[in-house]
Amino acid sequence: MTTLDLAKEWLRYAKSDLNTARHMFKDVYPKEIEISSYHSHQCAEKSNKTYLFSKNIETPLIHDLGGFYYLNTVRGINFTAILQYYLVLNPLHQRINNKPV
Repeated sequence: MTTLDLAKEWLRYAKSDLNTARHMFKDVYPKEIEISSYHSHQCAEKSNKTYLFSKNIETPLIHDLGGFYYLNTVRGINFTAILQYYLVLNPLHQRINNKPV
């Protein structure tokens, strides 16, 4: 599989997560905000990986958007325009993932 094929595959996954997030927020009653937030976070994570794969940059196996932001900044990649979204999604994702079962 080429790097471009890998990037396209991850982009497809990101789009699927975005569609799920939208559906759970817009079409389901009562609103499934936690599930929508989870899939929004997944979309952001996979979109970030898509970008890195497309540039043939080593992609870390992390789920922390703050970690992605930091690594991209160190690499000289400017993601400042989306930092505000990372700052909202990351704590929601951590809260959802740390809920007791």
